[in-house]
Amino acid sequence: MFAPNSNSGLFMGAKVNHLNINEGITEIGAESFVFLNVSGNITLPNSLEKIEYRAFGIGQGDESLSVTIPDKVNYIGEQAFWLWPRTTTINFTRTEADVKSQITFGDSWNHNAQITYED
Repeated sequence: MFAPNSNSGLFMGAKVNHLNINEGITEIGAESFVFLNVSGNITLPNSLEKIEYRAFGIGQGDESLSVTIPDKVNYIGEQAFWLWPRTTTINFTRTEADVKSQITFGDSWNHNAQITYED
């Protein structure tokens, strides 16, 4: 699990061009990247299974952002991608039907993002 100091906003105000989370990580803890300003893509590991409450919530900045949800993810917590103030695309590499049947979503997991599914 990756949880640098949950509920602390460890990266508050930090700006990165790309966030790459290493393989082997299976869970991203609550508020791990809350208030982080990412100006490009978030790359999640194929080993990832859970994205907890506000893991990437309340993103900062105004540039577009893209994140692809790996196939092993089976849980996306409440407000996990909440309040990103930019054009955000969340990509699933599964069909919409598979996503809805295989992933448990918390309330308001996504606020403004465009969602794409594999055809």
